[in-house]
Amino acid sequence: MNPDTARQLIFNLSRYLRYNIELKDDEQIDIKRELYQIKDYIRD
Repeated sequence: MNPDTARQLIFNLSRYLRYNIELKDDEQIDIKRELYQIKDYIRD
């Protein structure tokens, strides 16, 4: 894996984790938003 790809994957992961950390304990998100998050994380 080249450094630019690795950097992008780390950036995507950090965005995904930040969003999930900011959710409140009782807050629910819809499946559409969750799928968007996952797709955003795995795209390179």
